[in-house]
Amino acid sequence: MARTGLLVIALLVGASTAARADDGVVTIHIVPIGPVPAEQLEQMSRALGLEYVAEVVHARLLALPVVQGQGTERRHHAEQLLKLLDQRLPVDARPGVRVLGVTAADIWAADQKGDHSVSGAAELRGRTAVVSTFKLRHPATGRAQLALRLSSRAVHYLGHTFGLTHCGEDHCAMLERSENADSSATGTRLLTRHLGWGCRGQLVSTTSP
Repeated sequence: MARTGLLVIALLVGASTAARADDGVVTIHIVPIGPVPAEQLEQMSRALGLEYVAEVVHARLLALPVVQGQGTERRHHAEQLLKLLDQRLPVDARPGVRVLGVTAADIWAADQKGDHSVSGAAELRGRTAVVSTFKLRHPATGRAQLALRLSSRAVHYLGHTFGLTHCGEDHCAMLERSENADSSATGTRLLTRHLGWGCRGQLVSTTSP
């Protein structure tokens, strides 16, 4: 399946008119890609379960693909990781099933500005997403802050798979923001792992009878 133009790496703006076009029952399969601390996975899982009213299942670890080169050349292509995650999606999976890969590796994607490291990627209205802690570690913070950042990014990129694009609501995980910032220069756009009212309304609109 072609993915051209579908990778979301914090470029989309505006409100989505689509929502969770599924059967209303959400199951999120968490797939570690390479070693990921258990405490990070647990906190992220709790946040996803609450925000998407989902059953969260921890899948077996997936080995990172072998990458040749040194330095920045050792980054992993986000699209390649999404293709690997596609293989973890059951053939007969219900519409509400999603697969989220989590890694500590440096991942990259391309946009109109060129190739650059990202904290995550997803296929808009697709079934898979991936998040990375690599960019989220800088500037250095404690473990609790890193876990919050990871949870926020996970909620954000999974939101894209449910049709949500970037919104302008200050206290929403779908807000477009700097990937390693906790707030804007004005201090009003605080980092959050929660969806705002607008995005939450879009999620439930298609699951009502």
